[in-house]
Amino acid sequence: MAEPSGARANLSAARRPPAVRTEEFLGLPLACVDQNGLIGWLLASDPTPRVAAYLNAHTVNLALAAAKQTGTSPWHQCDLLYADGMAVVWGARRHGVPVPERVTAADFFLRFCWAAAAAGRTIALVGSTEQAVRRCTVSLETNIRGLNIVHLSGGYHRAESVERREVVRRLEECRPDVVLLGMGSPQQEEFALELREQGNLGAVWCVGALFDYHDPEGRSRGPLWMREAGLEWACRLALEPRRLAGRYLLGNLLFLLRLGRLI
Repeated sequence: MAEPSGARANLSAARRPPAVRTEEFLGLPLACVDQNGLIGWLLASDPTPRVAAYLNAHTVNLALAAAKQTGTSPWHQCDLLYADGMAVVWGARRHGVPVPERVTAADFFLRFCWAAAAAGRTIALVGSTEQAVRRCTVSLETNIRGLNIVHLSGGYHRAESVERREVVRRLEECRPDVVLLGMGSPQQEEFALELREQGNLGAVWCVGALFDYHDPEGRSRGPLWMREAGLEWACRLALEPRRLAGRYLLGNLLFLLRLGRLI
């Protein structure tokens, strides 16, 4: 796989994560960041622990429901929240928040990996199934020269489980510069905050189903025209109607009501 044009130019040389403008959106601190800005933020050499997580209609609903019950949520405690879903991009712009673009990890993950390799950053992949994360890792290491994946492990580990403690122990040993968590929400956000508290890791990036999309035997994304039109959710719904009907049909309606300040 050839190195994408401009991959090295997109790398931030800053020691500290670049400053990112943040605006309130439905009570959440939404970063006005583009893909290149997020790559630079994640790969900055400053080892200060920090967490990046995405916002789409589903995670906004989860965050606001949790905040209503407890006064906060894992998303409110993250260091950088970015607009992953087109619904958030459109809604934020309607409310005067200048989100530059949709920032979806699957769109630029390979460019992130090329930039990590160019900068000599180490990464760890945690989540999905053991088979999927291993196939994803083999594909990345085969196609991206110099990429240094120092840890990989599959699983959706519960808090306080033996498996989760073992993952934490192994991450503390290899101390990757960026940990990618693909465990679904809110498990990955909660785990990310736990890792931040360890104090000896760099960036932790919540990535959802990313590893499955980059597993050669894994999920397929919707066609480009659907993604550009903000309809990728409809493709996923068609593929997994039973699992995703509540999230997308009821969840999208709930998000629209919240966006209109009706609830």
